[in-house]
Amino acid sequence: MNDYSKELVIARRAARLAGTYLRKNQQHAHIQTQKIEGQIHNFALEQDIQADRIIEQAIQSAFPDDFILSEETLRDPMGHSRMWIVDPL
Repeated sequence: MNDYSKELVIARRAARLAGTYLRKNQQHAHIQTQKIEGQIHNFALEQDIQADRIIEQAIQSAFPDDFILSEETLRDPMGHSRMWIVDPL
């Protein structure tokens, strides 16, 4: 059985990094329109997109073979044995 202690350390680090970014930028909210395949419009706060990137980078640097499912970045999970589910706000 896996104890997931390394994953927990990385998840906490990613959450803290994203939280720090969001606190520093909470007064500068800008809505962005993203075009995602299959959707006409997807509106997201710039901060949400950036926080998502921060979290994704932290996870990918430690676990490059893991898949990250996120509301902000839709990808195909095929070929991955593990998945992280991320909602940065």
